[in-house]
Amino acid sequence: MHGPSPVHPGTSGDWLKGLKVFKTLQPDPKPNVQNSTFEDPIQSLLWSDYIADPGTTYKFTIAAMYGQPGALRQGDTITFNITTEKVDDGKQGVWFNRGSIASQAFARDFNNAAMTDEIANDAITK
Repeated sequence: MHGPSPVHPGTSGDWLKGLKVFKTLQPDPKPNVQNSTFEDPIQSLLWSDYIADPGTTYKFTIAAMYGQPGALRQGDTITFNITTEKVDDGKQGVWFNRGSIASQAFARDFNNAAMTDEIANDAITK
C-alpha cells in the first residue's frame, strides 16, 4: 500500500499486496512474494497495516474485479476514508502488538533466516 507500485492502465494509486495468486498464472508461486491485488485480487481477507501513521487520513478504494485470470477488468468501486488515532491525545493512548502476522513480514524480509545479532541490529535500523 505504501511506496512505489506499478500503475495499471485505467487505474491510479497503489494497490494492496497479497500472498494468494491464481494458480493458472503462477502454478509454482515463490513463497512470501507479495503480488498486486490488481492481478491477483483478494480471495480471502486477513488484513493489517503495521505502517499506518498515527493521526493520518487514508483513502481506500475497494474494486470488484471480473473476468478471467490474466484478463481482469475493474467493476464497481467503493471509496472511503479512515483516520488513524493519535498515539496519545492526553486521554488515551493507542499501541499495537505486532504479533504473529508481523513475524511473517520479518521472515520475508530476512529470508526466514535464523535470528542473529546482526539481523536483530539491522531490523532496528530499518
